[in-house]
Amino acid sequence: MEKIFTEFFEKSISASAVAIGPDYRLLRVNDAWVRLFGFTRDEAIGKTSVELGIVRDADLRARVFGRIGPSGTVTEMGLLLHDKAGRELHVLNNVTRLELDGKEYILSSMHDITEHKLADSQRRQHDASLLEELTQRERDVLKLAISGLSNKD
Repeated sequence: MEKIFTEFFEKSISASAVAIGPDYRLLRVNDAWVRLFGFTRDEAIGKTSVELGIVRDADLRARVFGRIGPSGTVTEMGLLLHDKAGRELHVLNNVTRLELDGKEYILSSMHDITEHKLADSQRRQHDASLLEELTQRERDVLKLAISGLSNKD
């Protein structure tokens, strides 16, 4: 069974890491994590996310761990992280805390949404530019339509 878990962990499409408390140093990272952050396993293992520069704010890291409630899990927490080159990465992070043999572990699984954030930002900018092109009368009509009035009204 351990071999099955290892294979699923390594081949998962989500960037995943296992860290050990109390300071949550990385014990294991999967292939997707290596691709996302650009660190080799040897560079990552034994370090914290703050030491690697993935998390630039130690308080943010503490807040993430602090949000893990009684269920031991936080799901889809949006975070701004950084890769080895310093590029900003927007991720949805799922964190699960486990206690095994008296030791505390964290399993973190991330989904990179950087491209989605960029596309959304570009769409918003485009929408804003379209609104700027409207005449004042068209803006007035749009406000009325948004407020729920029909075209006839």
